[in-house]
Amino acid sequence: MTKNKELELLETPKELSRALFRNVLGLSWGDHLEPCNGHSAISDLLPSFTTNDIDENKPADFHYDASVSDGLWQYAPRFNWVITNPPFSLAHKILPLAYENSYSGVAFLLRLTYLEPCGNRADWLKKHADKMSHLIVFNPRPKFKANKKGKLATDSATVAWMVWQRDWTKGTNVVFVDSWNA
Repeated sequence: MTKNKELELLETPKELSRALFRNVLGLSWGDHLEPCNGHSAISDLLPSFTTNDIDENKPADFHYDASVSDGLWQYAPRFNWVITNPPFSLAHKILPLAYENSYSGVAFLLRLTYLEPCGNRADWLKKHADKMSHLIVFNPRPKFKANKKGKLATDSATVAWMVWQRDWTKGTNVVFVDSWNA
């Protein structure tokens, strides 16, 4: 198993991040944390990002585990926004900690299936359902990982930016972004 596979490194296409900032007003305001920075595809878009990546070989301000309360969240200050494309297997751990440690809210790029109220996230999703401000769904599916020939292959699941805002009361804005890669 490669280190990237162990760390679930799936680089975010910059066009997806740009679509997030175009569709969520106020998201670029304040200071930001990218807790799973990877190759900076999200944090490079604004100068106000503080970065973290558990991989010490990646450039970041911090190198802590974002999936545990005594990791990153013990050392990093609170931020207005936490924005990330987390490892899917750890999203259910990182999301509640990120939300708890943000003043305004969070934006997570996740598989659309994350909204299934499974055991490891059902309670959190139900409790925060009224705080989801945006669901930004992409077509075609982004290419995150290389196939056997080394070329990027389309992911097997649809992804979406899911945004939860602390002061949100207006229902969820569902946005469909097609031809984002044209």
